[in-house]
Amino acid sequence: MVPSYEPRDSLQTESPFRIALLIVILLTTSIAIYFRQKASRSGEKITYQREGLIYAIILRLTAVLLLIFTSAYLLEPSSISWASFQFWQTARWIGVFVAFLGAILMAWSLSALGSNLTDTVVTRADSVLIKHGPYRFVRHPYYSSTALIMVAVFVMTANLLVGTTSLIVLLLLVARTPKEEHALIERFGQQYLEYQKSTGMFIPLMEQILSNQKP
Repeated sequence: MVPSYEPRDSLQTESPFRIALLIVILLTTSIAIYFRQKASRSGEKITYQREGLIYAIILRLTAVLLLIFTSAYLLEPSSISWASFQFWQTARWIGVFVAFLGAILMAWSLSALGSNLTDTVVTRADSVLIKHGPYRFVRHPYYSSTALIMVAVFVMTANLLVGTTSLIVLLLLVARTPKEEHALIERFGQQYLEYQKSTGMFIPLMEQILSNQKP
């Protein structure tokens, strides 16, 4: 049986997903702002020097592009409809559900991270190694939540512009993670090396499973 698609040529078709996307954006933005403000109360100045100026610019410009495309979908879907594709309504609603799961994971991750939170690879002077909450299972659950949300938003919007810029942002975050891990090793030494052995980077135990499969 060939699955059928619903037409996307009316605003009524897109309205439920636009409303859901708006709620997701407001929810995740509120979560991020709340925990970032909470972490910044220490007054410590965090620089992006270690991250690399060019990389920092590219990442943030790509994030701005993603914001522009998602805003265009919210405000005027027809402006980027040339990049849209037909997709199962059921899958798009699953995307909505996954986006809310991602928001829950984001809140859990940032709550566990507490005052250690920064927007770059630099660790705070008074940082401690977090191993509770989702950090029991993965070392970078915030990135995992970001990936869940971005993939879900791509499915919700069924738009290649949103999907492509989301993918680039995620790839840039993945590329930055080894620098972050190196900074954490410098800060916590053997304690972090031991922590690496019992957790996955983004997916629980993924590295351990892959290493066991090597001949």
